[in-house]
Amino acid sequence: MNGHALVAVAGELDIATRPELCSCVERVLGTRPDTLVLDLGGVTFIDARGLGALLLLRRHAAELDTRLLLSHVSPAVRSVLVMTGLSDAFTVSAEAASVSASVSASVSASVSAAPADASAGGFAPPGLPPAAGGHRLDL
Repeated sequence: MNGHALVAVAGELDIATRPELCSCVERVLGTRPDTLVLDLGGVTFIDARGLGALLLLRRHAAELDTRLLLSHVSPAVRSVLVMTGLSDAFTVSAEAASVSASVSASVSASVSAAPADASAGGFAPPGLPPAAGGHRLDL
């Protein structure tokens, strides 16, 4: 496939939500886009597992000759990339933002993951910050 693909990510990107992000992006990469844009504007929290997911997905995209671009990088993600010295490992540019604005004619992905119900043995109730056990990722 030629063209662009967009995955918009919102919420918390951590150990609990990493599998969903990886699964969604791997499905999109299976369409073989020339460029994949991860719109991270809605990410409110990212931990080491979330950062590891971004690195893994960058490697998989490169193996498929797909450019991985980040757009609308939230302050939460930007600060972690800078603190870990990985800000240069990803392409974050106005080009990525323009690709995400024009992707309507290409592949896009949107998946929602609601927080797990604590009464069902899952995580804390919705609305709690990650440190308190709340987890949410919207793709």
